[in-house]
Amino acid sequence: MDNRLYRAVNGLRGGSLPDHVFKVLANDLPAVLIALVALVFLAPGRPRRWERRRGAVLATAAAGLSLLLNQPLASLVHRAQPAPTSRTPRTRTS
Repeated sequence: MDNRLYRAVNGLRGGSLPDHVFKVLANDLPAVLIALVALVFLAPGRPRRWERRRGAVLATAAAGLSLLLNQPLASLVHRAQPAPTSRTPRTRTS
């Protein structure tokens, strides 16, 4: 990865534009997507009403199923962390 991009997103200050954009996406995007699915489900109009509702329900079910499958898989896969965190114990080398 380009080191400039890494520093722009993960800078020490946390005040860069990419950092703010990613924070907004991480915090607010799930709510926006839920509102969008609800709007599609509740949209007025007769043409293709049941197809829209079926699509909204199936999209919600697919997202829920993917989260349900992701939880056990995430606990099975060990990924190396770039730096020790509170969850990964530090090992002493002698």
